[in-house]
Amino acid sequence: MSTELRGRLLGGPAVVVAIADGKIRSVVEDKHPAEDLPYLVPGLVDIQVNGYGGFDMQNPELKADEVVKLVRRLRQEGVTSFCPTIITHSQEQMVTAAKAIRQACEQYPDEGLSIAGLHLEGPFISSEEGPRGAHPSEHARQPSYDEFKEVQAASGNRVSIVTLAPELPGAIELISKLAADGVVVSLGHCNPTREDIQAAALAGAKLSTHLGNGSHQMIPRHHNYIWEQLAEDRLIASLITDTHHLPEAVVRTMFRAKGLERVIIISDAAFPGGLKPGIYKNTYDVGTIELRPDGYLGVPGTNRLAGSASNLRQCVVGARKMTDMSLTTLWPLASKQPANLLGRSDLGRITPGARADLVLFTEGENDLTVTETLVAGRTVYKRD
Repeated sequence: MSTELRGRLLGGPAVVVAIADGKIRSVVEDKHPAEDLPYLVPGLVDIQVNGYGGFDMQNPELKADEVVKLVRRLRQEGVTSFCPTIITHSQEQMVTAAKAIRQACEQYPDEGLSIAGLHLEGPFISSEEGPRGAHPSEHARQPSYDEFKEVQAASGNRVSIVTLAPELPGAIELISKLAADGVVVSLGHCNPTREDIQAAALAGAKLSTHLGNGSHQMIPRHHNYIWEQLAEDRLIASLITDTHHLPEAVVRTMFRAKGLERVIIISDAAFPGGLKPGIYKNTYDVGTIELRPDGYLGVPGTNRLAGSASNLRQCVVGARKMTDMSLTTLWPLASKQPANLLGRSDLGRITPGARADLVLFTEGENDLTVTETLVAGRTVYKRD
C-alpha cells in the first residue's frame, strides 16, 4: 500500500513524500503547492521521558497499558519515538518497570514502534544533595553490572541509555562493559573531577544528561564538572530547554561551547506535564510535587525541580525563544541527532529509506500546533 503526503520543509520547498511499506520512497518538490500547506517535519525523538499527561513510568505498579497510553499521548505532540525513563529506585521496582515496558512492546507492536529504547537514569548516581536532584537518596547506590543485567533482561534487551556518576567506585569499569554492550553511557547526577570525566569518555561514555541540572547550587567558578563536560568534545550534551531548567544565557553559551553538532534537546518530561496546575503525589518518594501555572514543576516550598512539565515540541519552541535560532536549525537537535545517538539512521529524517515517522504542524505566534502524526506511514493522530 502506498500513499503521498504534502507539506513544506523547514527552510525548504513544498514537497510530496511518497510512502510505501512504512518507509519513505521518494521526496520530490511540489510544483503546485496549496497556499495553506502545513509544515512537514521528521517525528521528534525524545531520549528522556519520565512520563506525561498523567501517565508515569515511575508508578510502582506500572503496567503495559499505562506505557501504551503514554505513547499515544506523546504522539499527539509530534513525538514519534522516545525512551521511557526509569529513575533511581529499588532494584525490584526498576525491574518491574522494565518488564512493563517490555510487555507494552510485545503486546502492542504498533505502539511499540515508538519505543526507541529504555533509559535508566540511575541508580548508580551520587547520593549528595544537589547532584542527586529529586532522586530518592535511599536508593542511590554503587555501580553493579549484575544489577544492570537483571534490568536489561527484564526489558528484553531494550535498555539503550544508562545515566551514572563516573566518580563512584567501579563506575569506569562499568562504563567499559556497557559501551561494549552497545549501551549509550551518559554522565549525570554526579560530582566528578576532571580526571573522572576524561576517564569516562575514554572508557566509552558519549553523553551528559541534562547538563547544568542535577548539580550543586554552588560550585567553584573555574574548576567544576559543568565546565569540564562542556570542554570534553567526546561528550554530547543533552539540554532541557523548557525555559525553567536553564536560563537563557546558559543555553546560548552551552550551544556555542558544545557546537550544535554536539547538542541534543530533551524534555525530561514528568507525569504532571499536560495536566492542570496543582499539587500531585510524587510516585518515587513519599512527598509531593507542584505544577505551577507558569509550567514550573518542582518540590513545594523549595527551589528544587522535579522534572519538566513540557513535552519535546514545547522544548524546541523554548530553545527558539532563548536562542533566537530558527526551527530549521533546532528541529534536528530533537529528531535526527538523538536518533543518531541511538544508532537509528532510519529515524529523525525525511529521506528515502527512512521510516515514515512524519509530523505536520502549523505555526502560531508562540507555539506550534500538530495537525497530523504518522508512524511507519500510518496516521496515529489527526487533529479534529
